[in-house]
Amino acid sequence: MGRTKTVGPAGRFGPRYGSTIRKKVKMIEVKMRAPVRCPRCRTPGSLK
Repeated sequence: MGRTKTVGPAGRFGPRYGSTIRKKVKMIEVKMRAPVRCPRCRTPGSLK
């Protein structure tokens, strides 16, 4: 799976859509899945 090193989770798109779009998708998805802190008690975790 060498095609996922640069674009990470956007590697599922393969050669489609161009590298710039896939890099932007990677940035969005990495931020979206990052652990966040609870606004009430400030413990790290994932909001569901």
